[in-house]
Amino acid sequence: MTNTIRLGSVGALVALALLAVTSLGVDAEARHASRLKCLTSGTTIDASNQVRLFQVGEDGDHELYACRLRGRRVRPLGYFVEARQGPDQATLAGRLVAFDYLTCSRDQLVSCSGTVSVFDVGKRRERLARTVPGRVKSLVLTPSGVVAWIRTAPDSTAVSVLLKDGEHILATGNDIDPSSLARAGSRLYWLQAGTPRSVTFNEARAYPRP
Repeated sequence: MTNTIRLGSVGALVALALLAVTSLGVDAEARHASRLKCLTSGTTIDASNQVRLFQVGEDGDHELYACRLRGRRVRPLGYFVEARQGPDQATLAGRLVAFDYLTCSRDQLVSCSGTVSVFDVGKRRERLARTVPGRVKSLVLTPSGVVAWIRTAPDSTAVSVLLKDGEHILATGNDIDPSSLARAGSRLYWLQAGTPRSVTFNEARAYPRP
C-alpha cells in the first residue's frame, strides 16, 4: 500500500511539473508578444483594415503574430521551425487568419502532414479541417471564414474547401496546378490538366465530404 501511494504521488508530481512547464511556455510566449509593437514589429505578411499579420525572424524559421488594430493587442499564432513545422501559407481576410499547421520529417519531400486552421483574431475562436498528408501550396480565405486550399502529397493533389457544414473535396489528381487557386467573389478557380475549372461556394456543398 505504501509503495502504491508513493508511485501515485510521484505520478502526481510529474503531472504537476509538466503542467508548470507548459504554463511557463505559454506565459513566456505571451510576455514576448506583449513587448512587440502592433504597427512596426517584424515583417508584414498581410494586412486588412482590422488586423496586421506579421512575422519575426528569418523566413522559414520565424514566429507568426496577428495584431488587431483596435486595441493593438498582439497575439502569437505559433513558431515556424526549420521550414518544416508550424503555421505555413498564412493569409488574412478581415479579422480572420488562415494557415496550414505543418509537420514534416527531416526529409521534407517524403513525409509532411498539415491541418488548415481559421483563427478569429477578435474572438480568439478557431476552426480546423482534418489533418492529412502533404503540403498546402495555395490557400484563399474570405472575410466570412470560407477557406480553400490545394494540398500536394507524393501520391496525389487535392482541391478542398472548408464551409460552415464542414470540408468538401472539389477535385483530385496529379494534373492539378498546385499554385493556380484563386477566388473571385463566391467562386473558386483552379487549373486541372491545363483547363480552368471553377465552383461556387453553394455548388461546393454538393461535393463529397472526406
